[in-house]
Amino acid sequence: MTIVVDKTKYSCSIFDFVDYRSFLGFLFELIKNKKPKYSYSDFSVDLGFSNTNFSYLLVTGKRNISEESGNIIAKKLKFNARETKYLLYCIHYQHHPSLEKRTYYYDKIIELRLKYGGGDFNDLQVEYLSKWYHQVILELIIVQPEMTNSKKIAELLRPNIRPLEAEKSLQVLEKLKFIKFNKMSKKYIINHSQIRIDLVDNGLMVKKYQSAMLDVAKSNLFDIREKDREYTSLTFRTSHKKFQEMKSKISDFMEKLFLEEEDPEDAEVLYHLNVNLFPVTDSLKLTDPKKKNEP
Repeated sequence: MTIVVDKTKYSCSIFDFVDYRSFLGFLFELIKNKKPKYSYSDFSVDLGFSNTNFSYLLVTGKRNISEESGNIIAKKLKFNARETKYLLYCIHYQHHPSLEKRTYYYDKIIELRLKYGGGDFNDLQVEYLSKWYHQVILELIIVQPEMTNSKKIAELLRPNIRPLEAEKSLQVLEKLKFIKFNKMSKKYIINHSQIRIDLVDNGLMVKKYQSAMLDVAKSNLFDIREKDREYTSLTFRTSHKKFQEMKSKISDFMEKLFLEEEDPEDAEVLYHLNVNLFPVTDSLKLTDPKKKNEP
């Protein structure tokens, strides 16, 4: 995509960004590389505002932007309708106070980004994480590559999904080139026998995936026989230093499980492990040591 600022063309696409501040900062640097004397005051004017440091405050996170200002920027940068819509979604995602609404706008961002973006691996991750059962069905196909019946797949999953959802999931996995159907053998060919998506991320999409898996865990708490599952919990005292050590131990444990995963031909069932370690109070440590002995 090409953006024209002051009659000069710059190669930059809004669809490569989720954070509109990062987009504006990147665009500013592109301009400054061509015009060393270019300033944030100049940038503010080119974005449709007065000759001030407004654009600097935007880029550095010291000022927020409204939908009205977003429309002004989109007009000055000569965005088309879908680029303008994308920018406004990014603004609402950043600033809306409701988590439900932010989630809604993030979904819209991903929808447009997958359709018009560059299709990098981050976008593939987004599509893979969009439904909790994509990863489960992939593992199922690795174990049973002859499993092509979407109705059978849907019935195997716990909780069950609809056959149409299973069919669409297979299409997603093929689109991502994780699997490919061989018409001669009537089996799926696995392109990667150990596909791993790193979930150590603060992105909202990963949080949504984790939230969906927690919903699955809640459902299976009541629907799966006790002998086939393990649910346990513990509330305990610790320090911030010990917490970091526990995080490292959990990471090491997950890595060990991954490396010890059964070979596909030996697998008998698929399991999912959630590890949730979170505070249930604010920090208990007093900031003023003199108050420690006060009654």
